[in-house]
Amino acid sequence: EESPLRGNDDFTYAKNKKEMEQVFKTFAKKNPGICVTVLRPCYVTGPGLDNPLSTHLKKRYVPLIRRTAPFQYVHEDDLVAIMVLCLERQLRGAFNVGGDGTMSFTDMVRLLGNTPVLLPEPLVRFINGLAWQLRLSFLTNFPNAALNLMRHPWIVSSEKLIRETGYEFEYDTMGAFKDFSRHILQKKERMR
Repeated sequence: EESPLRGNDDFTYAKNKKEMEQVFKTFAKKNPGICVTVLRPCYVTGPGLDNPLSTHLKKRYVPLIRRTAPFQYVHEDDLVAIMVLCLERQLRGAFNVGGDGTMSFTDMVRLLGNTPVLLPEPLVRFINGLAWQLRLSFLTNFPNAALNLMRHPWIVSSEKLIRETGYEFEYDTMGAFKDFSRHILQKKERMR
């Protein structure tokens, strides 16, 4: 939480998050009487997950960069409970939020009953970039800059949050993703 923010400036989502946190930091300095809490969750998952990454992972054949890094999740229920806790206790400052452990993209795809297709990074970037420019949403819902998330994901330690609140996560990374996976597989089963 004390390290300088380094968001990927070529990825609008990450850049905007970094800029907004600076706005809140400036506001907090100018308004010391107002409690400002900044939560920095890693990637959020659970039954409600519906975003470009989940759409990609739910494809029958999922193109992936051959060399990806382990990924971390926080369950949506844990994040909501932490938000309520921070409001009730009026916690000030920045807090990283993430479930214990990590998992691979290959494991994610397989838990969803799909097939990972591992490809060289230059090929994935070429196909994804072309599909993004042509607005071929059946191939991609995110720009190439978002692919950096697979190579350099946001991994956090929730140590400060746990130390200051005593919060006990209900889900670790794998459990959080498995809850999402159960939801998707049940949905597929109902559609049959």
